[in-house]
Amino acid sequence: MSSQMGAQAAPSLRRAVHSEPVWEHEWVKAITERDITTLDHILAESFTITTPFGVFTKRWCLEHLRSGVLNLESISRDGETMLHSYGDESVVHGTVSVQGVYRGRDISGQCWYQYTGAYTKWLGSWQAINCQALPFCQVPPIL
Repeated sequence: MSSQMGAQAAPSLRRAVHSEPVWEHEWVKAITERDITTLDHILAESFTITTPFGVFTKRWCLEHLRSGVLNLESISRDGETMLHSYGDESVVHGTVSVQGVYRGRDISGQCWYQYTGAYTKWLGSWQAINCQALPFCQVPPIL
């Protein structure tokens, strides 16, 4: 019964915003510039990301960006980004396309990615704690 009460109380704390949060812009900029110092600050120690290539940790992300195994030249927003804020926790979702290389393979423009990111405010700064990026590709119409 208490879980139902908690579920009913949550909407009053929720604030939906139709714009990209500043800290998410900083994250994208740090990825495309391979700014490991900034990413180390933005990504929580327990950060994980789920992609078509697998589930990866903060350590994996930093190592592969630093070494060039993963090189994302650009990440472009396609459409609206939604931010749902719950006090010191936020969820962001939207659509992006990427240009870059992973393990020597060009991954540019093959698909768009629908993503959801979870953030928490820790010691006064926003940190990414989780992200999931699912591809969806344009398919020809069925005759």
